[in-house]
Amino acid sequence: MITSPELKVADESRGYTLHPRSWTVHPGILIPALLAAFPPLLFCSILLQRALNLPDCDDYDAVLEFLNRFVTLKTASSRASMFLSAQNGEFKFFFLHAVALVQFYLSRHVDFRILCDIACGVTLLLAVPLWRMFLPRTENLGLRLALFAPVSWLVFQLQYAEMLDFATPQLQHIAGLVFSLSALSLLVQNERAAFCGALACFVLAVSADGNGMFLVIIGLLVLALARRFAHMAAWIAVSATCVAAYAYRYQLWQPSTHPHQSIFTAVLAFRPEHFLAFIGGVASFPFGFHKASIILGLLLCAFFAWLAWKRYWRKNPAVCSCILFLIVTAAGVGGLRSITIHSLFGPPVYICVVRAGGGIRGA
Repeated sequence: MITSPELKVADESRGYTLHPRSWTVHPGILIPALLAAFPPLLFCSILLQRALNLPDCDDYDAVLEFLNRFVTLKTASSRASMFLSAQNGEFKFFFLHAVALVQFYLSRHVDFRILCDIACGVTLLLAVPLWRMFLPRTENLGLRLALFAPVSWLVFQLQYAEMLDFATPQLQHIAGLVFSLSALSLLVQNERAAFCGALACFVLAVSADGNGMFLVIIGLLVLALARRFAHMAAWIAVSATCVAAYAYRYQLWQPSTHPHQSIFTAVLAFRPEHFLAFIGGVASFPFGFHKASIILGLLLCAFFAWLAWKRYWRKNPAVCSCILFLIVTAAGVGGLRSITIHSLFGPPVYICVVRAGGGIRGA
């Protein structure tokens, strides 16, 4: 037990004295807290140490080319039009462009190291919605931290290093995942403040990554099952605004991995092995071969089907909605992308499995 020195504060003018207080930190909480905090601290120290003020890959198109064109425009309407219509492959980078513009107008130049630092901070926020969904009814904080420690080790690892080497994918895919999971974790709470927060996270998810559009249907499904019809109207209104902004001058013939096909055609070319490898992508690291991810993906899909058969969504809609979001995302990636081994969504899938399994056992 660690006990602080006694504190005594007096205020003669107001005629009262605050009594001495002490705080305690029990080893049963301190040790699990350190185990859970060590991975993100090590994770960020590696990223920040290796961050360079140099563009890489998509940084040239998504940041430099965008800014070079944006600053040459003279009118506010032309700049707004370009901001809404700028497209890279099948995505629009509203969030990334906004962050880059703020940095440019504050410092009059682009510093990719600072963008990487901001992206690293966004990655840390991934722990917030996951912690909110992880055994929330457990009163024993030490036990909850101890069980959350493996989750922290799964999330904050460098298996998806290709998304961490430069700023664009961090402020797109990772930020989109953070905002999407945050929106779903808030949406299941039948409170006005939580719903407003879910709407804000929904808008941020769409602005960061096109995968956030999946929240339109998933959010309506969550609200419909809870019979929250007034909230459904607000969700539809915000969804319509997001769809309209994304559809503004959208070019269908720009999928980066299929340059001679439309995006819809690419999605129709669905490959089940990519879908399964995306879900079980975390297995590729310890086993080192593609089939391990496919096998694990099959097992996880079977587990998700069992959850649906048990109607687990009634007991824990937050976890089930997040699982559904990850499955739909994997299905989309199965058509548009072919590289799924080092999937960023692998660790969150396991977190959902851990939470769901704990909930079934009554934890």
